Amino acid sequence: MRRLKEIYRYMLFRLFGRKSRKVGWTLFAPLKIFPEYIVDTENGQVTGLVMYDEKVYLTVVVDVLNEKTSVKGSLRRIHKFTKPFKKHNYIEMIEEEAKFLLEDKCPNE
Repeated sequence: MRRLKEIYRYMLFRLFGRKSRKVGWTLFAPLKIFPEYIVDTENGQVTGLVMYDEKVYLTVVVDVLNEKTSVKGSLRRIHKFTKPFKKHNYIEMIEEEAKFLLEDKCPNE
């Protein structure tokens, strides 16, 4: 059935120049484990900690001024709680939040 839909869309595009209305994709899933943030405005750094049962599994230090990120740890032992999010998703989330937090704390820079 899926293959027929693909053929149908292809034929519509080839005959009439119509494109599919589906553009891109978005992943909606509940975030079960939230990172905690430690903000150092003097050095322009934000540390994001991914914790579960009071144990730190992933530490991401974002140096916003120098645009550097260092990562320690892994989510392997808690992967069943972080699904469908992976390590790179948490790193991206912490990097974006770090930029926002430092803009909020230091508006004059």
